[in-house]
Amino acid sequence: MFDFNKNKNREKTFFSKFASGFSLVEVVIASSILLLVGLSLVGTLGQSTVLSLRALRATQGSFLLEEGGEAVKSIRDSSWSSFSALSTSTTYYLAFSTSTKAWSATTTNPGVVLGSFSRSFSVASVARDSNSDIVSSGGTIDTGTRQATITVSWPLGNGTTVTKTLVMYLSNIF
Repeated sequence: MFDFNKNKNREKTFFSKFASGFSLVEVVIASSILLLVGLSLVGTLGQSTVLSLRALRATQGSFLLEEGGEAVKSIRDSSWSSFSALSTSTTYYLAFSTSTKAWSATTTNPGVVLGSFSRSFSVASVARDSNSDIVSSGGTIDTGTRQATITVSWPLGNGTTVTKTLVMYLSNIF
């Protein structure tokens, strides 16, 4: 006859060698692995936060650049003679008057915009050739067209500065 209790005791003896517990070395190795995984996750989270902030700043810079272009167009629309009289050798800054609800060009630097952004613009004369095409040199000065260059810059955080530029041609359309 077959004794079932005898086999059960043998199974306990066989598995009891492996189920007696973890050794100190195994605990240290498991803790090290968990620590490395945890540190990797924290590092990834930190890096993703930095990249998200950079993306936010780039988006804000693009919006300020676009707003600057619209502001320069607004200055042109309010008075072409005032806009065309702006000096080509001067850096201008944009100022919005809440009382008149209008943009204006000023030579006084207002400092940073939205915390850490700097925005300015300059104008240049436009020359055209005999076919009325815009040329970079030579040609005849077109008094009805000016080139505006809007610049927005901000610190990246690691000692470098990011600069975005928008160049546009504005004509006397009125």
